Amino acid sequence: MRLLRFVALRSRRGAYGGPADTALNQARLAAAHGHDVTLFSATLEGDEPQGAGDSPVQEVTARARVLIPRLGFFSLFSARALKTAWILLRDTDLIHISYCREALPLAVALMSVMRGVPMVLQPHGMLTARRGPRQRTLDVIARPIFRRAGSVIALTENERAELESWCPRFRGVMHVVGNPSLRLPDGVKAVSVTNEALFIARLEPRKRVEDFVAAAEVSADRRRPVRYVIVGPDQGDWEKIATRVRACGSLTYEGAIPSESVPRRLARAGVFVLPSWKEPWGNVLVTALSLGVPVVVPKSAALSSTIAAYGAGAVVNDGAPDEIATAVERLLFDPEARARARQGALDLYAEKLGDEAVWASLRTVYDENFAQHPAKR
Repeated sequence: MRLLRFVALRSRRGAYGGPADTALNQARLAAAHGHDVTLFSATLEGDEPQGAGDSPVQEVTARARVLIPRLGFFSLFSARALKTAWILLRDTDLIHISYCREALPLAVALMSVMRGVPMVLQPHGMLTARRGPRQRTLDVIARPIFRRAGSVIALTENERAELESWCPRFRGVMHVVGNPSLRLPDGVKAVSVTNEALFIARLEPRKRVEDFVAAAEVSADRRRPVRYVIVGPDQGDWEKIATRVRACGSLTYEGAIPSESVPRRLARAGVFVLPSWKEPWGNVLVTALSLGVPVVVPKSAALSSTIAAYGAGAVVNDGAPDEIATAVERLLFDPEARARARQGALDLYAEKLGDEAVWASLRTVYDENFAQHPAKR
């Protein structure tokens, strides 16, 4: 099968977050199981990704630019990308699109319909996380194209319910497929003892980095020897926290790092903290679990109940920095709690989130769509 995996943007700094990492890792999984896979995305000048490494994935990129900065990636556009997509679709059996209310994904999905290429859409939580006036206006375009998909992939049962409400056409037939974790370089494993609490995510409102900063301040007031570290590209929130970060001696901002560097950075952490509001998945979160790094998440995170069931860390109330600080301190300084959480993280990953389990589900989606289009064989 000739598979085209499309995501709007690939970035060395991780500017597009989880969907870009997911697209690359899904492409690698499909290629590793014998499919002819092309990963196609736009790139920004000076922020080109490092590529798919030693994977058999063929990567195609096209330079793009954000036309209206205040609209963010919605206005990411490239005539070259559209021309390239049209050409690639000519020799494609199936396309898998990271789908949202942005210009490039909408255009590529529409071209797929015009070309008659079977289409799998995966919103990554991007259609249901925001439903303001602008989103409702854009849904006039996004929803009719969405209905033309052969299959839709939801990350969790929560997202499936939300998507079925947003587009009832897929009620009862949507696939729930987790994301592959970030690729672990050879020899990477978690450090057994460290007093570091680590945040890795984009610095934008939904990720709630301010809660992490407040937790660091709570621990500092308690004179607990915890080092809080923020890693990730700034998307508007650095200005809100800069003064507080500089004033707190136990808090550091290390800036953005490439996605391929994330596993090694995670392996040095004692605890991974992701205080995001309604986090639909969290690729870095899953990678932390794969390394046996205990995690702290709020109740609104889609994986919170599973993390609690396995004892893979701590689940706290949303917007409760003092609870984050208490959970971090317990996981760092209570040896028994830390050991239980480490084992719980490893068990959760092995039983629910590993690549083979993810590929089995993803293969079902691909085979289902391919079988329905014999002309594409």
